[in-house]
Amino acid sequence: MNTRRKFTPEYRQEAARLVLDTDRTISAVAEELGVSAGLLGRWVKAERERTGEGVDPSGEISANERPRTSPTPQRSR
Repeated sequence: MNTRRKFTPEYRQEAARLVLDTDRTISAVAEELGVSAGLLGRWVKAERERTGEGVDPSGEISANERPRTSPTPQRSR
């Protein structure tokens, strides 16, 4: 049986602070913690909104906070 893990608000905030307070990427921290980069990215966004830290009017996240993904292969025509 597959059960979902539950994380306390404190854990989510601490995990997000690892990204916000260091120069590590979301992907690197997520791998270290054993959570998905998408989930940690949502926690980082929520922590930013909660603290008002690093608010960019456009809503963009910085390059070091984007999950690293492999480039999409180009389709040949």
